[in-house]
Amino acid sequence: MNTDIKNLSGYVRVRIKPQEARPRWMQKALQKALEGGQGAPNELRFACRIAQDVNDTFESVELGDGTKLTLNPKGKAQFGRNAKGHPYLTVGVIWSENGAPYRLHWEAEGVPLKMQQVAVKHDEGRKVGATTVALKFSDAVVARVRHDLDKKGRALPRKPHRGGSSYPPRSHDRICAADLPQS
Repeated sequence: MNTDIKNLSGYVRVRIKPQEARPRWMQKALQKALEGGQGAPNELRFACRIAQDVNDTFESVELGDGTKLTLNPKGKAQFGRNAKGHPYLTVGVIWSENGAPYRLHWEAEGVPLKMQQVAVKHDEGRKVGATTVALKFSDAVVARVRHDLDKKGRALPRKPHRGGSSYPPRSHDRICAADLPQS
């Protein structure tokens, strides 16, 4: 049985739903918060329109070899800007060939510019029409998700992070208009 997704090629079309414009006063409040450095709340990594529509897309994706990818309920999509300042999109999937969990991760130029532009408009409260964006599988880093379990299936203790927590501090946020390439 194959344990790695091989020949993952082509693309998947992500249909992004439309959004009506927010009231003018709300757009100004959002713009002021974004300009003031607050940005959109960190929770939007999971709840933004892009992440929600990627989750919908990956409910079932047929691959050319007859296998399929389905959304891993423990690895729902995240979209934003990472600690390096790059846009990123991550989604957890289950591959039908072996039932194993995998993570697909697009970063920097791998995240389509159109997707970034739509995300910024959504965060600013502007009107956005329905659109479709092609995500290239060749631009994704594909990694098998490994669980920290012992031979009996029990969770192994995590090594503490420098700050005392077992998880490193998050330094992710949202993409804003200043992050988009100027043309």
